Amino acid sequence: MRPIRTDGRVHVVKRHASTWATGAILGVVVFIASYPLTAYGVPRGHDWSHELVRVAQVQTAWTDGQFPAAWAPDLYRGWGSPIYLFYAPLFASTSAFVAKQLGGIESGVVVTLALLLVLATVGIFLASQALSHFEGRDRSPPDGADTIDYQGARIAVYLFLFSPYFLSDLYRRNAFSEFTALCLAPLLLAAIFVAYRSPRWARFGVLLTSAAIVLAHNLSALVFCAITLGSIAFLYGFDRAESPARRAILAGGGFGIALTMWFWWPALTLQPLIRSEELLRGKFHFEQNFPSWSELFGWGHAASTGPLVALVLLATLMSLPGVPLRSSTWRARSSLLLGGLLLLLLMRPVSTPLWSHLPWMRLLQFPWRLAGPLALIAALLGGLCFQRLTTTLT
Repeated sequence: MRPIRTDGRVHVVKRHASTWATGAILGVVVFIASYPLTAYGVPRGHDWSHELVRVAQVQTAWTDGQFPAAWAPDLYRGWGSPIYLFYAPLFASTSAFVAKQLGGIESGVVVTLALLLVLATVGIFLASQALSHFEGRDRSPPDGADTIDYQGARIAVYLFLFSPYFLSDLYRRNAFSEFTALCLAPLLLAAIFVAYRSPRWARFGVLLTSAAIVLAHNLSALVFCAITLGSIAFLYGFDRAESPARRAILAGGGFGIALTMWFWWPALTLQPLIRSEELLRGKFHFEQNFPSWSELFGWGHAASTGPLVALVLLATLMSLPGVPLRSSTWRARSSLLLGGLLLLLLMRPVSTPLWSHLPWMRLLQFPWRLAGPLALIAALLGGLCFQRLTTTLT
């Protein structure tokens, strides 16, 4: 009797089953992460009232015929403020649009935040898979590699979505603009990781995500611009064979920044008219905001990333001696590890000279803001570590 299933068909069935199972698991993860939003509404943390007012003022500006919004007429007891010339508009504008469709400011904010959690989940999953493929570009994939990729990517999602800093941005600090940038950043890294095999798609992805991050949070855009340049140097080096990937990333980033010129150019040219030094004094001065090691790797501080970040960085460091130099695996792991260690260094007082002599860094105000990119890097490395462990055990 002729067999119905062949090995190839069984493999396809298993792959589809793994895909559906992964989708279901990620759906549960998003539900858990967003449950406080759906159950209790807008998080009542540090800045929640400011965020709602900004969204409401965007709607008022639109009603007055401003598009894009520039002047908030009711701020500062009716004196008004040109806040939207300097404050990244993406979250407030998106929430205002959604709120107009739903008929309520709070509903618009809650739905926008929930959609951002979905976007972050998809982004970190794609970034982890793209990084896994970049790491394995020098070798033939083993049997079952697709399943292993899914497993490592799922671990990356867990580590990122449930990072203390990521959740603090959303539920404790209510730093919704910074949170928006963090949700977009994995998609930027995913585009960078696929540049070696699909420069055209990488160019398009870097263009969209870099433009979105600039419009999401000015300060985060500076950080991820530096991360993008570092990725080009360490992942793709200066080998002529990698030049299409380098050109794609640089072109995409350049066009993305150019597309947002309507926002950042007025902010730069009008900066002399505002007292920006007031944003850098007292509790906003960087020297007052270096976290201790216990705060950084603990749970209770706004800068906390949790102890798993330290364990992931240590595990990655210990895995490097057995990796051939200049291989894709070595480049992927060492570049992310170096980036993570550099971010740690910049959050410690030893980096004070850099903060003092680089003017744009002082605008970050809080060195512990870098804990967000660190959590992203640690999540990707955690996925790689789990994938390596799974490969070893099987």
